Amino acid sequence: MGTGFFFVFHMKHLPNNLRAEVIEMVKKLVNLTPHPINIYLNGEMITIPPSGMVARVQEIVEDAGSLEVEPGVVIPLRIKRLGDKIEGLPEPQEDTIYIVSLLAAQAAWAAGRKDVVATGDPVRDHEGRVTGVSSLYVKP
Repeated sequence: MGTGFFFVFHMKHLPNNLRAEVIEMVKKLVNLTPHPINIYLNGEMITIPPSGMVARVQEIVEDAGSLEVEPGVVIPLRIKRLGDKIEGLPEPQEDTIYIVSLLAAQAAWAAGRKDVVATGDPVRDHEGRVTGVSSLYVKP
């Protein structure tokens, strides 16, 4: 599969000046999610296999006490915050776009990364299960 061609084809609706910039920088898509990504275009499906690396936003978990729901039954309470680091996201590489989760993409975009995209609009089967996407989300 020519991943550069795929991305160029899918970006056809961008303004010409932005399209030229994207086309110029894209040669390789790297899937940093734990599962294959199926992208549907004009009735065809392109699968981008996982790279073996996963980008995740750092999570910080703290104890926040407990809740006794009945005598002897205590549920621990925790506080979960997202950290500033994105674990598993390589440094920018020439001609490379990284596909990550939307949460990781938003953190990367906030940090100024332009080489990160997220899986976009879901495609569902007749039972409502997501089978892939029809687009990729880019930095706003």
